[in-house]
Amino acid sequence: MRFFKEPEAVPRPRKILYYFWWFPELSEIFIRREIMELKSLGLDVEIWSQIPAHDQDLGPEARRLGSDAHYLYPHLTKENEGKCFSYFFRKRPLVVIRLLVFIFLRRYRSARHRAIGIEHFTKGLVLARNIENRGVAHIHSPWSDFTAITALVASRLLSITYSIDARSFELYRNTEGFMLPEKVKYAKFVRVNSRYNRDHLNALTKGRYAGKIHVIYGGLDLSRFVGVGDKGRISAGLRILSVGRIIEEKGFHVLAKALKILEGKGVDLKCEIVGGLPENDAYHETLERLILDLGLKDKMTLSGSQPLEFVMKKYREADIFVLPCVVAQNGGRDNIPNALKEAMAMKLAVISTDITGMPELVDNGKNGILVPENDVEALATAIGNLAKNKEIATKLGENARIKIEEKFDLSKNAGRLYELLVDGYSAREA
Repeated sequence: MRFFKEPEAVPRPRKILYYFWWFPELSEIFIRREIMELKSLGLDVEIWSQIPAHDQDLGPEARRLGSDAHYLYPHLTKENEGKCFSYFFRKRPLVVIRLLVFIFLRRYRSARHRAIGIEHFTKGLVLARNIENRGVAHIHSPWSDFTAITALVASRLLSITYSIDARSFELYRNTEGFMLPEKVKYAKFVRVNSRYNRDHLNALTKGRYAGKIHVIYGGLDLSRFVGVGDKGRISAGLRILSVGRIIEEKGFHVLAKALKILEGKGVDLKCEIVGGLPENDAYHETLERLILDLGLKDKMTLSGSQPLEFVMKKYREADIFVLPCVVAQNGGRDNIPNALKEAMAMKLAVISTDITGMPELVDNGKNGILVPENDVEALATAIGNLAKNKEIATKLGENARIKIEEKFDLSKNAGRLYELLVDGYSAREA
């Protein structure tokens, strides 16, 4: 059943709105770069977010975009929400009624999810009222989680189009994917960042919307990531780097066990993991206990969340980069991790696992090494082999940079997204 009449597409939108849960956020630096690239192509992008991100210095780029962002949180009061509802009910009663029926008739996994759906319906009212006279012609949600509901509601109230990115956690985690088929159904287009995600989303929606799902890889500004080339890596003491939030799907527990095997074989090594600790996630405690139990306290360091300059320094100092991703118990999984792309752009030899979209990034044996997920022995062997063979590691790193230049260049890939946002053309697959 189709609840809404499709808005008429505007050939060249006057303004595109990006809607976030919070902004700017350290873990979403790749989205910020994409927005800046779209702006450089001449697209008028306005940023709205529900709340500001946590207090942190994310550098001049983030401060510049953050200073121009608009936030819903001052307007999210019961009194104002009621006024927005009354305003749109008087102005477009049938649309409001259809939206209410749409929200209430969904199949939710729990009463909590139903409450969240209603909450984001209300936020959509507030967002629509605040942007009504700002010349916005299209709303884009860079995530297909709960924020996409807000974007969908606001777009219908204003009779404009909306679109979503479908990336990782919102596609696979057991608690995040609700209403995804509906979000896809009413979107002008859906951007996915891997063929793996495209196939998964097509299966989830039974292929009904295959024509609107486009594969556009997330890209890097390659001028920022200049590989150091052969600097005499892998000499005395193997320096292993990994970058990512301390969550189960990154597979850091597998890495710890592999390092213990290598230590037992007399390999001199140091491993540093750079990444923040998500709220309400006890995985980091499990990992810290494992490191202590394995006697790796002096071999494996957790450096926490760090600015890009710190991470870049670590890329330059490292011998190899290891990110042994796994499918978590809650269904969460990495797709094509940005840190893995960054390491490859820096000409590091990388080791990861052969799941999800990883084989689209790493050609096993050519520009990196892929091992089966949760295979501690295979991971230890792969690391050990690179530790013994500097020439292979150097060659893998050189080829890795070539792969990034060919498939993951920000300028090229943002141009494909620009085509979708502006004209609705079918973007060529990455």
